[in-house]
Amino acid sequence: MKFGDNNFKNRFFSKKNALQLGLVGIGILLFVIQIVLNSGTLLASLFTPVTSPSEYSFPHFDALLKKYVAQGLINYQLAKKDPDLDLAVEELARTSPDRIVDEKAKLCFWINAQNLLVIKAICDRYPIERAAQKQGSFLLTQRLVAGQPMNAEKARMKALSFLSEQNAAPLFLLCNGTLGSPSIQNHAVQAKNLSEEAADAMRSFLLNRHNVWLDEDSSTFTISPFFQWNSQFFGTGEQIFDTVNDLLPEDRQADLGHFRIQRRVSPRFDWRLNDLAAPPTEDE
Repeated sequence: MKFGDNNFKNRFFSKKNALQLGLVGIGILLFVIQIVLNSGTLLASLFTPVTSPSEYSFPHFDALLKKYVAQGLINYQLAKKDPDLDLAVEELARTSPDRIVDEKAKLCFWINAQNLLVIKAICDRYPIERAAQKQGSFLLTQRLVAGQPMNAEKARMKALSFLSEQNAAPLFLLCNGTLGSPSIQNHAVQAKNLSEEAADAMRSFLLNRHNVWLDEDSSTFTISPFFQWNSQFFGTGEQIFDTVNDLLPEDRQADLGHFRIQRRVSPRFDWRLNDLAAPPTEDE
C-alpha cells in the first residue's frame, strides 16, 4: 500500500507540474505574440516625425464623428471604410501635446486620443463578438501617439490624471465602445465647451435608468459598476452611493438616510457594442 501511495503521489505531482509548465508556456506565448503584434508600432516610432502645436482640434476625427455618430451610437460599419479614420490616426501619431499650455486643452487632447484609439481598435476588428468586447484585450493594441507607442487604456490614464473628486465630470466624455460606458460625442471635444459638455454628459449618464435607479417596490438604490471601477472619483463603500446620489438632480435623489433603503452595486454591466449599424433590442 505504501509503495502504491508513493506511485500515486508521483503521478499526481507530475501532472500538476506539467499543468503549471503548460500555463507558463501559454503565458510566454501570449507575451511573445503581443510583442510581435506591436513590433511594427515600435519600429514606426523610430521614423515618425512629431510636431508640437500650441493647440490641436482633431479635424479628421471631428469630421468622422459628425458623419457617423447619432444618439450616442457610432456606425462602425461605415466609419471603418472612411479615409478620415486613418487620417485621424496618422495625425495623432505625429502630434504631441507638449506645447499645449491650457490644462483644459491638454485634457481634451487625451480625451479625444482615447476615444479615437478605441474607435480605431473596434473598426479594425469589426464586427466584434460580445465575448471579445467584454474581454476588451483588443483595446491594448499599441498605436503611435506623439511618436510613442500607446494603447487606449494608457491614453485614458493620461486623461484621468487631469481629474479629481471635485472635477470628475470630464470622465463622462471618455467612451470605451460599450453601451454601459458614457456615450460617444458626435464631435471632437474642445476646451472652450469642455465644462458644459462634461456636465451634460455626466447628467445624461446619471439619468439613464440602466446606470442609476431606485426600485421603490424593493426600496433598493442601485448604481452601475462603472462608479465602483472609478472609485478614485466617487469614493468606496457607503460613500460611493452618497456621492452618486448627490450628483443627481434634487427631484431624482433617493432618501438614503431612510432605514429601509438598501444600497446595491449592479452585478451586470452592458458590454454590448455601441453600434449604430446594429442597434441592440430591448430583450438582448
